[in-house]
This record gives sequence, C-alpha cells and structure tokens, in this order.
Amino acid sequence: MDFNCAHFQYALTHHEPIQINDALALHLDDCFACAEALAARQGIKPVLQRALASDDAAPAALRARIRRELRQPPTVWQSARLWFGGFNNSWVIAATTAGLLVTLGVASWVRRTPSLETTQLARETTVNKNNARLLKIGFGNHRHCAVERDYSAGPHSFAQMAEAIGNDWIDLVRLTKEHVPVDYRVMIAHRCEVEGREFIHLILSNQQTLLSLTLTRKQGEVFDSAGVALQQMREQNYSVAGFETAAYLGYVVSGLTAEQNWQLAVRLAPAVKEFVARREG
Repeated sequence: MDFNCAHFQYALTHHEPIQINDALALHLDDCFACAEALAARQGIKPVLQRALASDDAAPAALRARIRRELRQPPTVWQSARLWFGGFNNSWVIAATTAGLLVTLGVASWVRRTPSLETTQLARETTVNKNNARLLKIGFGNHRHCAVERDYSAGPHSFAQMAEAIGNDWIDLVRLTKEHVPVDYRVMIAHRCEVEGREFIHLILSNQQTLLSLTLTRKQGEVFDSAGVALQQMREQNYSVAGFETAAYLGYVVSGLTAEQNWQLAVRLAPAVKEFVARREG
C-alpha cells in the first residue's frame, strides 16, 4: 500500500502519535514536504524549552503559561496554521515560536533573544481593490505565458535559460531551485512581455501543476500592505501570492490550492527579495 501523505500531514498537524518505522523512513527519503513537516514538529518544542532555560528568562508567571502551552500542543499548532498555513522550513519554526511568545505579552523578551525573530508573513483574509488589481498582473503573466505554452520539448538547458533571462538574472534560477520542493523542475527562465509590461519569468513544473515566479518593475504601484509582506487571492482557479521590493512587484502563481501556493510563496519571497536587493545594490 502506498504511503498516504495526506494522513501523515493530518497526524502531524493535529499532534497525533507518529510511529517511525521502515515505511516512513523510506517515504521521507523521497518526500520533501513530509520530511520538513516532521522536522518542524520535532523542532518547535526544543526551541521553546531552550528559551525557557536561557539566562535571559521570562518572568515566572509567563514561564508557567508557556509551559502550559507546551503541554497543550494542538493550541500551538492551530495558532501556527492560522498564521502560516503550515510549516515548511526551519526559520518559519523560529518565527512561529516568536509569534506565540508575542501573543503571550513578551515582545520585549523576544527582542532580546536573537534566535527568535518575528515575521510579517501573516495571511490576510480579504483583498482590497488595489491589491486585487496588482495581483491580477501576476495572474495575467502566468495565464498568457505559462499556461498557453507547449512543454513537449522538455525543460530548457541552462545555456538557453542564461541567454533568455540574461546573465544578471540567471542566479535566480539556482536560488529558486533551492527553495522549492525537489520534485519541481525549472522548465523555462526568460524575459517576456504581456500587455505592455516586461517580466522576469521562471516557469516550473512537478508533472502535476505549473508554477510561475515572476517579477515586473513597478510603474508607481504599491501594495496596501498594512504590515503584511504577502498578499494572496484566487483568480479563475489559480492562486496568486504577491510581494514587493523597492523597484519590483513579485508573484508566485499556480494552480495549487491557496494554502499550497501560500506555503511556496513563504519559502520563495524572502529569498527572492534578498536577491533583488543585492542585485540593486
């Protein structure tokens, strides 16, 4: 019988007992998502416990409240899913831990603890007209350039990608491959134009869905962020997550569910923003 990823992810999310056996070990060798989800579950409690044991300890009453949280795992995980839609890498674990501590009223304590960093990758429940208009830019690029394309020849070679996207952007291909699940392949990396806008566009596939990472220079546009670093909406059965740098609008677009696309955007956006910032110098 095939290993059921959905059941395993459900058990992790609801903190049910997990039996580490040969079947699971073999599955974790091949399934990046399950391996990281398990690592996240195993990692969050030690982070909190180390924080409690640190020299720069919280007040006794606060420490008692955190220990109660440690004895009630579902509360911690449900809060984490509310903020992030799931865990997918180690820095998100630290950020989630910080978020929990802040909600308990210890923002000042967190600031004195370098290993615990807050994040603004919180999910909005509504999208206003301005943000919807900007998100549709990324959706339009994906629909016209990625969806309506023939991939029968397979992925482009690195040399083809370098020529099409330019040597100044080719490192974005390597960076993207480092931050997506291993089953995704970069099919195309190029510059394109849709409705008068130029895009830096990477198209990925895992044999089941297409994923676009795309950047376009701002034309005076700015997301109404209200402190939220990612915006997301659904458009014609596609999920679109948007972020921005000083000069660019960035998008992660796919036919995945909103939560799956959000998780990929959480993985990609910080790295892409850092890359663009270094490039712009």
